Amino acid sequence: MRQTFKYRLLLLVQCLPLFVLSQVNTGNSSNDLDFKYQPNSNSIFNRANTRNDKESADQGKHFSNVVKFHATALFRQKILFSYNRKISGNLVGEISLGQAFGPDFFQNAYMSVFLNNYGTNQILSLYDLMPLCSYSSSSPYIGAGLRIYMQDDCFEGSYVSLQYRREKAEYLLDKLNSGYAVTGSNIAQFRMTGFSLAYGYTWFSGKSNTVFNEFEMGFGIKFFEYTEFGVDDSNNTYPNYTTYYYNTGNTQTAKIIPSFNLSYAIGFGF
Repeated sequence: MRQTFKYRLLLLVQCLPLFVLSQVNTGNSSNDLDFKYQPNSNSIFNRANTRNDKESADQGKHFSNVVKFHATALFRQKILFSYNRKISGNLVGEISLGQAFGPDFFQNAYMSVFLNNYGTNQILSLYDLMPLCSYSSSSPYIGAGLRIYMQDDCFEGSYVSLQYRREKAEYLLDKLNSGYAVTGSNIAQFRMTGFSLAYGYTWFSGKSNTVFNEFEMGFGIKFFEYTEFGVDDSNNTYPNYTTYYYNTGNTQTAKIIPSFNLSYAIGFGF
């Protein structure tokens, strides 16, 4: 019994190297099963992989048009939309259209605080006029611009742009706000013309990479032309004081330097 066991053990030891050798890949051998099926170059499987790779590499770059909504304009009581169109290479044109539904608090606050050096004792300056007026209506807000992307393709990455903006608004100067009577027309018209240089960054998001996102920061100058109101206190004799405001029929001008704008817009490309 022991002799038989020794023979079997000896046989196992002799065969072990052959078994190990059969499991070693020498690097020159090949498995025919690996090459038994190779899809044709025109196979739908190959085309699907190629298409997916291309779409991943071209995220958003195949768009020539973008429509966007300026979400942060709501804080300035404006509804504002823009349309961007690829002109050539990384050059993009832009037009904007919007409508105000209330006063621009940020702009009016700036004028009320910093534009105190206009006007005289007999003419209301913007510093004096703005707190006495209430918002009435406005014309459409229009704008145009050109932007250049710093990359070869537009609508993705960093850009710089030159912009033009124009808007007209009407305010009412009345006794309720001023404490004095107003003779003649109490409509105060404000016409704004603005130019700015902006830097921004855009990217696409969403499941199909069609959601357009834009973050922008701009500096520029704003010119204002507004209705002139005079102060008449010629009949101020004791004990009767009859000071009142009146529309002179003329206009005054003012400017904001620098103007500053920070915005975020969201839209879609096509």
